[in-house]
Order: sequence, then C-alpha cells, then structure tokens
Amino acid sequence: MSQITAHLITQSAATLRTYDFGQPTEVLEQIDSYIQSSFESADLRAVLRREMIAVLDSDASLAGKQFACEKLWILEGEAAPALVKLLTSPDVHLVEAACYA
Repeated sequence: MSQITAHLITQSAATLRTYDFGQPTEVLEQIDSYIQSSFESADLRAVLRREMIAVLDSDASLAGKQFACEKLWILEGEAAPALVKLLTSPDVHLVEAACYA
C-alpha cells in the first residue's frame, strides 16, 4: 500500500458521503485499511476521526453515516457534538448508528 496521507483520507471521506447500500464497497475497504494502518500515527487517526465526523455533519446517506459511526467507535476520541445531532434525529436508524459510536 502506498503511504497514507491526509489528502487520501479526505478523498475517501468525500467518496463515503456519496456511498449507499448496494454500491461497491471499495471506499469502505479503503477507509478500513487506513484505520488499520493508522495505529502508529496519532496525526492520521485525528484526520480519520475529523473526516468521519464531517461525514456525520454532511448530507451523507444512512449507509455512509452508519459506517462513519462504526469507525468512530474504533477511532475513539471526541465526537459528541456530531453524535448528539444523530441521537436527536427522527430517523431511528440514525439514532441506532449514533448509539453504536
């Protein structure tokens, strides 16, 4: 795998915003690989966390937001403001996803 950069993470997060159930999962696999490779780098983990929070704050689909919540659980850290928005959503699926994080 090539070196992971903040730019690559940001590009993948932008693609995640357009992802929906039933579509090819390459972007999900890419983000998973970035997370697995980021355990030695607090800076990359911070970028991943920031980008997953940005997905929650966007008009991403349920699939994209659900994936971002799952990854925030792994990445740990401060995501409360973005999660509060989901927890107060009238969409029960978004509430469930936020609980997972």
